[in-house]
Amino acid sequence: MFRRIAIALTLVVTFATSGSPMWAQSTAPTDDDLKVTLLGTGTPTFNIRRFGFANLVQAGGMNIMIDSGRGAGIRLFQAGVSPGAIEAIFLTHLHSDHITGLPDILATGYLGWKLIGGRKSGLNIYGPKGTAEMSRGLSMFFAADSAIRSADEGLKAEAMGVNAVEIEAGLVFEKNGLRVTAFPVNHGEKIKSAFGYRIDYNGHSVVFSGDTKYDEKVVANAKGADLLIHEFAASPQDMLDDPVYQKILDHHTTPREAGKVFAESAAKLVVFSHQGLLPGKNGLPSWDEVVAQVRESYTGELVIGEDLMQFQIGQGGRTILMKGAEWPR
Repeated sequence: MFRRIAIALTLVVTFATSGSPMWAQSTAPTDDDLKVTLLGTGTPTFNIRRFGFANLVQAGGMNIMIDSGRGAGIRLFQAGVSPGAIEAIFLTHLHSDHITGLPDILATGYLGWKLIGGRKSGLNIYGPKGTAEMSRGLSMFFAADSAIRSADEGLKAEAMGVNAVEIEAGLVFEKNGLRVTAFPVNHGEKIKSAFGYRIDYNGHSVVFSGDTKYDEKVVANAKGADLLIHEFAASPQDMLDDPVYQKILDHHTTPREAGKVFAESAAKLVVFSHQGLLPGKNGLPSWDEVVAQVRESYTGELVIGEDLMQFQIGQGGRTILMKGAEWPR
């Protein structure tokens, strides 16, 4: 069921008074709408409230995903979408927290029960160099399972395969009016390649930064976008000298840098996901601290993403929904 408005509103940091998106308990999307669901807003840490980074985009009668982190299949089910109904998955990069949900999407998706499976052809996975090798590993991992189910349940081999496409920057997918464009981002000197994605449909757009340091290519691709979903990492002052934390922060965008991206891109709505709040001696950085750093350069609309938060973008504007369980706090 949808969360009550009072709860959902606590997740909004600041909205301008004009042109702000509408919060709603229910709305019927049309064929012209672009709908985005945050399946997971977390990081490699174990967090029952924030599953691994994953996103569902629905448009043109299709379901596609950007990344597939831990628990993505469960979140899909909660969002009312069968893993077997996924048209394609686009990977930003091959770090574990962005791909650990893939085995579940693959193997559950080929089961015969349409409520959770029903896929009739191989799972389409697009990603950077290494995606093909990873996909072969997935097929090997489930070789025994697929052979047993083929013999016992009559499942077809083509439904249990993986179609891997290793991409370069540029237009990587176009179908039913939905366009997916990949652009390189800077996730660190040794992480090649890492991508962000821009998705365009019916005059509307959503941009996913992927894991990245401050990068002008994110700014350029998010210019005027309806929705920008961006990562960040933040550390308490008492841990800034820790070498492990320094390495993490050197691969991600700080809240101050994110504010600069938001201001320069002029995206209509920005959302924090892949939320890297690093613990210090006195706990995690507070959201007040994070937001204050963003506000040094950005005064527009900012939302703290939550798992199963949905954004519906259409001719009537933007609607934000919360759907799912009431998480323990």
